[in-house]
Amino acid sequence: MSKHTIELCTILVEEIYGELSSLVFSVLSNQGRLTWPHLLHHTRLHKQQLSNGLAVLIQQHLVLHYTSPDDKITFYEAHWPSAYDLVRSGKLIHHIEKLFGEEAGGVVSNLLIQGHAKVDDIVKAYEALGRKGKATLYINGGEHSNGPHGVQRSSSSSLKLKSLLYRLYHAGYLTQVEQHYFRPDADNRNEAEQIIIQHYFPKGIKPKEKPEVEIRIKQQLQKWRDGGGITTFDRVEPQGVKREREHDDLLDSAARKRAKIWTDLAPSDRDLHVSDALPTLHGEGNASTGRALDPNLIIRVNHEKFIVEQRNAYLESVVESRIGRITSLVYSELLHLLSLKTPRCHDPLKLSGAEKAVVDAYDEEEDYSISTLEISRSLDPTLDLASAIGAVSAADIDTRPLSCPNRREKISDEQIAAVIGGDSPDDESSPDDDSVNENGDIKEVDKDSADELWDADFALKTEPPPRTTNTAPPNLPTNGDISPPETRPPPKATINRRTRLDQIRTHLLLLKESPLPFLTHVGTRGHGQWRIAFSPLLSHLRLSLLLTTINARHGDMALRLATYLSCPSSPGCPPPKAEEKTIQSSLLLKMRDVRATLTLLHRAGYLELQEVPRDATRQVSRNYYLWYFDQARAERVLLAEVEGSMRRTLQRLRGERARLSGLLGKAERSDVRRDEEGLLGEREKLELREWRGREERLLGLLGRLDGVVTLLRDF
Repeated sequence: MSKHTIELCTILVEEIYGELSSLVFSVLSNQGRLTWPHLLHHTRLHKQQLSNGLAVLIQQHLVLHYTSPDDKITFYEAHWPSAYDLVRSGKLIHHIEKLFGEEAGGVVSNLLIQGHAKVDDIVKAYEALGRKGKATLYINGGEHSNGPHGVQRSSSSSLKLKSLLYRLYHAGYLTQVEQHYFRPDADNRNEAEQIIIQHYFPKGIKPKEKPEVEIRIKQQLQKWRDGGGITTFDRVEPQGVKREREHDDLLDSAARKRAKIWTDLAPSDRDLHVSDALPTLHGEGNASTGRALDPNLIIRVNHEKFIVEQRNAYLESVVESRIGRITSLVYSELLHLLSLKTPRCHDPLKLSGAEKAVVDAYDEEEDYSISTLEISRSLDPTLDLASAIGAVSAADIDTRPLSCPNRREKISDEQIAAVIGGDSPDDESSPDDDSVNENGDIKEVDKDSADELWDADFALKTEPPPRTTNTAPPNLPTNGDISPPETRPPPKATINRRTRLDQIRTHLLLLKESPLPFLTHVGTRGHGQWRIAFSPLLSHLRLSLLLTTINARHGDMALRLATYLSCPSSPGCPPPKAEEKTIQSSLLLKMRDVRATLTLLHRAGYLELQEVPRDATRQVSRNYYLWYFDQARAERVLLAEVEGSMRRTLQRLRGERARLSGLLGKAERSDVRRDEEGLLGEREKLELREWRGREERLLGLLGRLDGVVTLLRDF
C-alpha cells in the first residue's frame, strides 16, 4: 500500500465516518498489524473511544482482526480495498437503480451504510418503517438508532422486499458474509494450511507433495469464500487416510451454496401476487416470485460483481468508439453472458493449468465460451443489425495500392478490367462471361497473369458477379446447405433467423479482426463459439492509456520514443532494449533531442535504464546503456500519480466546504430547502450556485480519475 493510497483512504474514511474512525484507520495503515495495547499507545485514545472506533471500522470491513488460538491475542489490520470502495458508492447505487429500480438502490444504499445485515433484520426494519413511519435496524443483535446510520424510507411491502433481495442476490450484487470475511488473507491461509496438513498429511509433507498441498489449500479457501464455513471441514476422515475426489467437488461451489440457502415462502405468501413494477435484469422475467432468502442469512454488497459490470461497460464504450454502436451492443451481450460465468475479474484462488493437471480437475475454461446462438437468444430482437454492415461494390474499390511492391511495371486499369472480364474499368462485367463462376471462382487462367489476378482478387471477392438466368447454380443459403431447385423455399421465420445469426456472426468477426484482441473464435458449435482473453486485451488498453498520458505531458517526441520501446519487434516477443545510437538511427532524430527526451521519461518513471558491462573491468566508459520500457512499473507510477490527484481533489472539496460552512449549513435547513428563493439573499443564491457548480465539476473529476484507477488496478 503506497503513501498516496493511505492518504486517500484516510480522507475517505474521515469524510464518511468521522475523525475518530479516521485516526484509528490511519494508525493501522501506517503502523501495520497491531494488538490492542499497541493500538492504545499509538492512538492515545481512551479505551471506550478506541472500542467505538474499532466497532464502526470492523462493521464496515475497514479493519480486519484475528485472534490467535494459542495465546488468545487479537491482532488488528487495516483493509484499504474496502476503504477505497467508498469512492464508488454513488456509481454502484446508480447502477443498481438503473437495473432494478429506485427501491433496489435504497436497499443497497442502506446495506452500504450498515456494512452487513441479516435478511430477517432488514425485513423487520422495513415493516416497522411502513407501520410507524420510522424504523430501527438491528444488526447481528446490536441496535442502531436512526440518524445518519438509520434506514431510509421505503414503501416496499414485505413480499416485494423479499423478492427484491432474492433478485439482487441471484444477480450477484449481494453475497453471503462468513467468519473468514473479517479476517486477513494471510491468517485464513495459515489456518487452511494447518487443516490440510492435519487431515491429509499427518506424517509430514514430502517434497513431491508440495504442489498437492498448495492445491488443497486453494480449494479449502474457495469453500470458505463460497460459504463452506470457517471452522468445519467437509467429510473429515481419520488421520492418515486420503479422501478421493468425488464428482461433487468438480461442481460449482457457488451454485451449491446458493442451492442451500434458497427457501420457499409460506403457502399463503406463495399465492400472493408479486408486483412486476420493478424492472428485471436483462429482460428476465420475475423468476424470483415465490422464492426468498434464508431469514438468518447475513448479506453484504458484493463489490467484485460491480467491478465486472464496470469492465463490461468500459469495453463496450471502447468498441463503440472504434467500430460502432450496433457492434458494441452485440459485444455487450457477449460480455453479459460471460459475466454470468465469471463472478470476479481477478481470482487469486483459481487453479492454474499445471495445478489442474496435478489433480485432474475439470477445465472450467471450456465454460467461458459463448456461441452465436446464445447471443441471438438474449439479444434485443428489435435491434437493426444490418444497418451497421456496409457493402461496397467492386467498381468503388481502388486496387492499385494493393499491387505487388516488387513489380517494376505499374498495372493499368485496363489490364485489371481485362482480367475481371470487362472491356474497361467503367464497364460492368457481362453476365455471359465464362471466366468467372457464380461463386466468384476464375476458370482457366494463364499462369503468366498471376500478378494481375493477385491485384484483382480483392475486387472479385467483395461483390460476386450477377447471376445468369440459365446456367447459374441454385442459390446458396447462408448456412451453406445446398437445396435442389425443386425444393420449396424455407419459411420466412427460418430465413429471418438464419439471416440474423449471420448478421451477429458478421459483427463478431469485425471484433475478431480488429487490431485489438476483443475476442477469439474457438469453435463451430452454435454457429460459432467465442471467447474473450481479458488479460491481453486490457494490457493493450492500459498501454494505450500510458502512451496517451506520455503524449499529453511530454509531447510528440516522447510519444515516439515510448512507442518504439514499448512495441515488440514480433508478436510474442518482449519489448526491445536499445542504445541511444540505435534509437536515433531508427527514428531519424537528433541525438541531442533523443538524449534529453529519454532522460525526461526516465525521471518521470516511464523508462528504465540497464547497464551491461562489456568486459570484466566494468569501466563506465566501456559499458552498454540499454533503454527499455517496463509497462508494469509505468502503470504503478501512473496509478500513484492518479491517486495523488484524487487525494488533492478531496482536499479541495473539504477546503471549499469549510470556507462556505455558514452558507451550506443554512442551505441544508429544512425550511430553506423548501423555499430557497424567499429565504436566501441574492448574493447567497449566487454563491450557492457557484459552489454547486464547482462541487459537480470536482466530483466529476473524481469519478473520471476513479475510472483510470479501475483500469490500471482492478480490471
